[in-house]
Amino acid sequence: MSRIFDTHVHIDKYAAPEPKRLLDSMDKHHIDKVALLAEDPEYTMEKDLDKCREYNDARLKRLKEWCDHSDGRLVPIYYINPVERDAMQQAEKAVDAGCAGFKVICETHYPGDERAMPVYQRIADLGKSILFHSGILWDWGDNGNYNRPCNFECLMGVSNIKFALAHVSWPWTDECLSVYGKFTNLWDHPSFRNQFMHIDLTPGTPMCYRQDVLNTIHDVDYWGIRDRMLFGSDAFTGTFDGAFIADWAKNDTEMLLKAGYDQETVDKVLYDNAMAFWGLKD
Repeated sequence: MSRIFDTHVHIDKYAAPEPKRLLDSMDKHHIDKVALLAEDPEYTMEKDLDKCREYNDARLKRLKEWCDHSDGRLVPIYYINPVERDAMQQAEKAVDAGCAGFKVICETHYPGDERAMPVYQRIADLGKSILFHSGILWDWGDNGNYNRPCNFECLMGVSNIKFALAHVSWPWTDECLSVYGKFTNLWDHPSFRNQFMHIDLTPGTPMCYRQDVLNTIHDVDYWGIRDRMLFGSDAFTGTFDGAFIADWAKNDTEMLLKAGYDQETVDKVLYDNAMAFWGLKD
């Protein structure tokens, strides 16, 4: 049985930290680690910098309270809006607080926004990874086009960046895989400066499409893909149930094997790749 590291679990907004409830459920269903994505940035506060800072400090504090005494099993990931005026300072403060990496959703801007690019570079310079939402965004905004995978080609200009596109960029899964291939093409190019893309398999993909997506990833077999697929469930802390994560892990295991991957690759997808992506060690 593979170890399980769910790299995509959301903290509900303003939720009081309850780490023991999560850890008990993880123990019951044999989940080793969970990456907890901090509460959303509050876009309505952007014009009031003091209010925005107060809110961001509070959600960073709650993220630490969720994770600090979990013996490394609940991994803190700070959710940052890279176009906020003090985003650079937020990134540095999150790393100082022990966050393992960052989550970004481009809700109001394209990934290559000139305000965001220096923030990505600073995060890379700090040695931390970024998990980007990619694909259709199921909210009430007109923002799907911000999150098409080709828009993330801008990250080729960020030295030492390590990032993942979540949800296999559903419904643009072929485009996601093509962008991954483009990043691997950099490896033999003079402009390569350690820019590495990963693919977060978190659904995303409806079950009726999922096997086809995994088959395609296997058959295309771009360089290094076996070391750069991540497992996630898209669970939320408020309704957290280790059984839900374990069921997704079981489904993905069966589909990965059916696609043609061996058990060693399954073990990487379910655990090892996430450890490497977030820069963790057992």
